[in-house]
Amino acid sequence: MCPSIKEATAALDQQTINLIVSDFDLGPGQSCLDFLEAVHSRLPTAQRILISGESMSPDALPSQVAFMEKPASHRAFALLAQIRSSQFEY
Repeated sequence: MCPSIKEATAALDQQTINLIVSDFDLGPGQSCLDFLEAVHSRLPTAQRILISGESMSPDALPSQVAFMEKPASHRAFALLAQIRSSQFEY
């Protein structure tokens, strides 16, 4: 778990990462959509999930980013990651 985009970006090079979960609201000056696109360019096979307390249009999401509305359980994240990995070819 990383408290900022800067730390999360640094972690991409230090660990094997298969799943990225990002809240939509990352605070001032930080864009979760830009971050998730950067993750995809560096780790194209990593699953990406955006969570938010507000609903979003699927058209507003980058390609191959799953959306989950809060609150969500740990089980929901695990199931979504399983489903996503079987739906898309990279």
